[in-house]
Amino acid sequence: YPTNADEQCPGQYVTRHVVLGGDFRTDIALFSLKLDAIFRLKPALSETQTAMRTICEALSAAACQLLQIEAGEILAEFRPALNAGGADGLRVEVFLYDTLAGGAGFSPQMVPRAQELFGRALALLENCPGQCHTACYRCLRTFRNKLDHGLIDRFVGAQLLRHVLHDV
Repeated sequence: YPTNADEQCPGQYVTRHVVLGGDFRTDIALFSLKLDAIFRLKPALSETQTAMRTICEALSAAACQLLQIEAGEILAEFRPALNAGGADGLRVEVFLYDTLAGGAGFSPQMVPRAQELFGRALALLENCPGQCHTACYRCLRTFRNKLDHGLIDRFVGAQLLRHVLHDV
């Protein structure tokens, strides 16, 4: 409260869907996933959020395993592609990025190893050591992604990733 004369906020003007963040330069690798009309990833749908959040977690874990670096050195995010296909839900972009400001050169190493990266991510989704029903701390859950635990479902992610990789 700026002054004692101001009334206490009743809490009815709470803003939702605000994301606070900062900018930093780092290294990235951008992958564009093309879908057909059977699969549509409309950005506002919860199914889209679940599938893509899960795939991002699997890709970041797979990249760290392949490069033999600490978990969390590379993270992943997604967005609708910045073209008509993205607007129609038929193309989505996934980007891996180094968490070290300025970059460490890890993410660009995944570009020539894309097939291996996506194959490892699919294996992580399909083979949980704990044989969980959606996700657990033995496969995809971490303390870092605790706010997204409700969005992570390894079966939904695996179904979409199998479709992208093998067109099944």
